[in-house]
Amino acid sequence: MNRRDFLRTAGGTAGAASAVAASGSATAAEDGGGEGSGDGGGSGATVVPDFGGYLDSANGFGGPESTQDARGQGEVTVEVGAGGDLAYAPPALWVDTGTTVKFEWTNGNHNVVGDGNDLDSGDPVSETGVNYEYTFEEPGIYNYYCTPHQGQGMLGSIAVGGEGDIETQEVGGAQEPLNPEHMGVPIQAHFVGIATLLGIAVSLVLTFFILKYGESSHTKGGNN
Repeated sequence: MNRRDFLRTAGGTAGAASAVAASGSATAAEDGGGEGSGDGGGSGATVVPDFGGYLDSANGFGGPESTQDARGQGEVTVEVGAGGDLAYAPPALWVDTGTTVKFEWTNGNHNVVGDGNDLDSGDPVSETGVNYEYTFEEPGIYNYYCTPHQGQGMLGSIAVGGEGDIETQEVGGAQEPLNPEHMGVPIQAHFVGIATLLGIAVSLVLTFFILKYGESSHTKGGNN
């Protein structure tokens, strides 16, 4: 084996691995230093009421992000039997305390009955127009349903109050990159260093064997 070739090749391998080690350590340090910053309000997420899954099977419900934010309005209308279907529109509504909600029948034989609250329009009726209204004086989440069609997904919910009065959640916004630390795999700078040293050792051993046993009898004895 040509000792000069070995030293030159091994030196180049070790130098490259050392550069990788320095880069990896710096990256790990940056990642570690960036922890605890939180969203910082820059994720672009939207705060919406948390309806606790009550509307998951509601007709016309497109997820929490479809909640109609009607705060700032003194009166709001909810259609009953919207679109000729077994649905309230909007099924998810957010209003201020003191807001009056008018339930306007558009189709079918329906009613509005609170699920654990005071909403109650009485027996189902089919007459079109505003057949029921309610002024919400207390903050909270008011779930309701249509008695004949509850099992068919005719459900609705009204969130009353500000963000500090009710349970809320964030939806939308930019998705954060997958962080191995969130999966229970801590990434530390010394781990990067250890892995790099092992890589250097393996590279040196491989270089030695390649130079020693990879030479043919025709390559020995100097230059052509």
